[in-house]
Amino acid sequence: MFVPITEHDYLCSDMLEGFKIWIHSAEEVPRLKKNFYHAAYDSDVRISVKANLMMTSPSLIKNYSQEQRKCIAENEHNLVFFKRYTQRNCFVDTLALQTNKICGCVLFWMPRLNSTKVCSYYTEYKCVEVVENSLHNANLTTKCLPDCQSITYDAEISMSRIELKPLKNFVPTGFRIIKITVLFKDQQYFASLRSELYGTMDFMGTVGGILSLFMGISLLSVVEIIYFATIRLTCNLQKRNLAKKRMLAQQNILNRQND
Repeated sequence: MFVPITEHDYLCSDMLEGFKIWIHSAEEVPRLKKNFYHAAYDSDVRISVKANLMMTSPSLIKNYSQEQRKCIAENEHNLVFFKRYTQRNCFVDTLALQTNKICGCVLFWMPRLNSTKVCSYYTEYKCVEVVENSLHNANLTTKCLPDCQSITYDAEISMSRIELKPLKNFVPTGFRIIKITVLFKDQQYFASLRSELYGTMDFMGTVGGILSLFMGISLLSVVEIIYFATIRLTCNLQKRNLAKKRMLAQQNILNRQND
């Protein structure tokens, strides 16, 4: 790419020369102020991308609440400005709503309604910074949990300087040159599955195995314990009561004969 020198604005680029690059899903709004890779002018930049897919088992979504499984499933959380829920979209959605509520306006990059005012950099920007800092201090991650099925990208960036002298006949006067190559690191990727570590049957099997190991107990032993604690105990008590009654009857017969 050939970039005119007159197009560069140091105020908008945090005093950096070049481009800010961020690899993200098409469903998310990037925050280049917070996260980005820097590609400087007069350099050859190569970015190797690796995809990470996180999935959640249906049984975990069905049997556990959001707080227990630490993620939000599809259609469980409705955002105001986004159709698709992601953790980053939830941050932006909450920030836009709180900024409009407190400051009466939003920044130009935030999602908004047609009637919402755009904040001025000179008058309302300080208010926007206060709102954003308060949201971060309020631990917004407890409200905006990760989505149960998400895809993220890890990137490795390498940069080398371009010698301009051999290219002086190809680069127009008043322009800067930059070359950016984006490629996948691997031809395939592996998905991660979020599932319960111990279910009800797993817990029962583990407890039974431990009891069998340390006590020699088995299912038949459990039945025997129940038998001796209920049926056998009741039968013994009944036999004892019958024996007492028989002895009393014999004693009464002997007393009558003696009389």
